[in-house]
Amino acid sequence: MINLNLSEYNLLQDIPSSFTIDTVTDVATVSVLINDVTIYTTSLYEYNGVVTLYDLRDIVEQYMRDNAMPLAALKVTSKVRSIPVTSGPYYIIFCEHFNSEDIAANFYNYNFLSNRSYYVIPRTGFQTIALFTEGYDAINVFTECIFLKDGERYSLKVPMRTIAAGHPNIYNILSHPSHISLLAKRLSGEDCGKLLSYTIHAEKRSMTYYVTDDVPEIIFHFRNAYNVSEYLYVFGTTNYKTVVDRQEAVCQRRHSFYNQSVQRTHEVTTVPLSMEEAHWYNELFISPSVTVEMSADYDEVPVLISDITSEISNRPDEKVRMKFSWRFDDNARWINTFKDWNVFNNVYIDTFK
Repeated sequence: MINLNLSEYNLLQDIPSSFTIDTVTDVATVSVLINDVTIYTTSLYEYNGVVTLYDLRDIVEQYMRDNAMPLAALKVTSKVRSIPVTSGPYYIIFCEHFNSEDIAANFYNYNFLSNRSYYVIPRTGFQTIALFTEGYDAINVFTECIFLKDGERYSLKVPMRTIAAGHPNIYNILSHPSHISLLAKRLSGEDCGKLLSYTIHAEKRSMTYYVTDDVPEIIFHFRNAYNVSEYLYVFGTTNYKTVVDRQEAVCQRRHSFYNQSVQRTHEVTTVPLSMEEAHWYNELFISPSVTVEMSADYDEVPVLISDITSEISNRPDEKVRMKFSWRFDDNARWINTFKDWNVFNNVYIDTFK
């Protein structure tokens, strides 16, 4: 008998680090399967009729992380004297931290797969938010928008999409202010004004987005604590640092360089952050996959983040800022060919005509 005490739906941290199999008379061949693919197999010899498999949680976590899997179906099989026994499947939602909820359903039925309670998003930006559903019922996703028009604020409820009933799965909801404004215009038949904020609702889940006209320094695309994609908009300042290392030689009184290497690094200092935002940055820093979009075709370019200074204080009089460096994994140099022809504002137009 496989003594694996799991529910049908679990967070990753619900998996025990070890479990036992009893009534073993000699040796048991134990296998761990993810989505019906065997990822680990070992033979265990009994002691007092019991064998123990260790590091189950680490085995599953590493496989899900390496394969960018936010959701997995876990099975454990045991074969004793050619008689197979299977436990599972158990649905596992990736989560790299322990959750205060005793039951996984109390988390995923009320929360998106994010540790954020709100986002600040540029007016030209976009964001993805993921949710897990058991698939028993359809989910209507809508947003409550706050617009500013003619000096007055008003709200408008705008349908977004319907997630059909089916099997257990994780769904991503993509939103960006321009599209939300377009949906609102189609619904009302007129221009709704300036979008200030919107809150996405999916049954008992909700997430608020505050729209800003500020321009971010850089946009990172990364896998968060639940192994799903998010976009992080960095507001702050950047220093572009180039370090040239080379050796010098003299031949016939002429000097030359050889063994030259160039390292290009972007050193970032953020604006003051809330406690929630600061902890979110830590998810970016340890993410196994971080990219930036560097072309008009939205090509994702891998980057490395280093030189991290992450000190989070809860003192009310202390501003939390993050300092870090990032660089392209191939040390490439990218040039922005976009030209802004509006170099001067209206004050200088007559002077520089």
